[in-house]
Amino acid sequence: MISQPIEDITWQYDFQVRMNPKLLNQLLRDSVPVLEHLNWQVQQVTEGGCAALLPLNHQATNQHGTHQGALIGMSADYTGGIAIASLLRGVPIGGVHPSKKSERAALWLANMQVKYIAPSSGDLISTCNIPESQQEKIKSRYFQGRRSLIKLDVQFESNDELVAIATMTYFLETPSVSSLEKGPSQTLVNHALKSSARLIAGLRGQRSSRTDNQQRFDSFQCPYSELVAGPHGKLLAEKLSASLPQLGDLINARTVHLDHVLEQALADGVKQVVCCGVGLDMRMFRMAAQAPEYHAKYYELDLPPMLAERSRTLALIPNLPGLDRQMIEVDLIKDDLQEQLQKHSDFQCQEKTLFILEGCSMYFDVEQNRCLFKQLQSLVQVSNGLLWADFVSERVVQGGVQAAAVHEFFEEMENMGEAFVFGHDNPHRYLQDLGFTNIESAVAREWLASDDPLMDEYCFAVATAKRPAQKVRQVLPGSVSIGTHDNWPTSILCSNE
Repeated sequence: MISQPIEDITWQYDFQVRMNPKLLNQLLRDSVPVLEHLNWQVQQVTEGGCAALLPLNHQATNQHGTHQGALIGMSADYTGGIAIASLLRGVPIGGVHPSKKSERAALWLANMQVKYIAPSSGDLISTCNIPESQQEKIKSRYFQGRRSLIKLDVQFESNDELVAIATMTYFLETPSVSSLEKGPSQTLVNHALKSSARLIAGLRGQRSSRTDNQQRFDSFQCPYSELVAGPHGKLLAEKLSASLPQLGDLINARTVHLDHVLEQALADGVKQVVCCGVGLDMRMFRMAAQAPEYHAKYYELDLPPMLAERSRTLALIPNLPGLDRQMIEVDLIKDDLQEQLQKHSDFQCQEKTLFILEGCSMYFDVEQNRCLFKQLQSLVQVSNGLLWADFVSERVVQGGVQAAAVHEFFEEMENMGEAFVFGHDNPHRYLQDLGFTNIESAVAREWLASDDPLMDEYCFAVATAKRPAQKVRQVLPGSVSIGTHDNWPTSILCSNE
């Protein structure tokens, strides 16, 4: 957000580009629409202080014509938060200032106690002024990379009368601390993980009729996805679709393409399907309902919090088709996939298998993707199976697509904690370089009734990995010869013991 070194930033400059009331009102109203509905306003910001106005209007009052107590608490939350943010010169605040995840501070409310002293019968002014001794402690801990638990008082006055005093407790973390796996920040990480899954379920729950190459659907809608998405997924789908109107079509094309690949694989005799990063995917249930003649074992891989959410939501859906399925806790970045599959399930690596990596590659960096795809290449090779994966283009990730909607969508995803960091303009060559063979790829436009050029920036790929010819020593009567053998016993390459 601010390019110059933090130690060179003056308060005057920081106020101008990051903390002035006009900018904050705009950013906060964009992020929290209820603030605009209430006409809540930041009126003054000083270094270590904030004053805000909650007007006495119809939206903010109760049946007595005085302010609703809950809205006083909300006003206290943002007033105290702005006072803390003012101390962090040059540092964007997550969820407010547009920024990269690696740059922004994580600041959120942990506890609140409000003492109501008198009814508020006029415009309500909230003020928070952090004592200088506390200011120095907050700044020192933050810029040393340490987590802080900050307790502040916010006072409310109406018609020159003290109305309420709120005692607020905030968590404040630097980006490096927020990336740790332990502590309060993990709650936000888990929330982002579930939000992304609910978003996709919400998009799949919307009705769409834009796909061309559909064999079973006149229009696509997954009723199971609509249920697991819940109100949160529906809201996110509506919100992100408003930023990027093509989003629903892109996810629709991806869904139908992979459904087609899965059905063809099952028809060809695939008996195992490994879903890497399964999220809230309901494809296996949808396929069981549409094509009950096919039988396969589904292995659903994801992080423990996501699998817990998956179990919770599936339990709410009545009359789901029966499936042979197993959930396995896996960190796709850190864990050895084959080891986790064999250690925690009855997975047979010699059995022909479809491996699905859907909606994952764009969230992992270059090295993480390379390691993950190399693992998948080995598994596909040993099982004589195939891989399905999706890719966004590098042009999109690097900002080379000049479309305001795309940039707005990326900002929304960044604010959700799910930034796109990887793309490739030639997935066919990328997979080939990693040892995959028989690669077939298609861009979303080929599966949509659309000539929108953005549809060329999203690609779906299917690949196999042929086993290399192995040297074997064959002893015959009276002679010794060396030959090649394409079907080296799989027990040598992979063991379930």
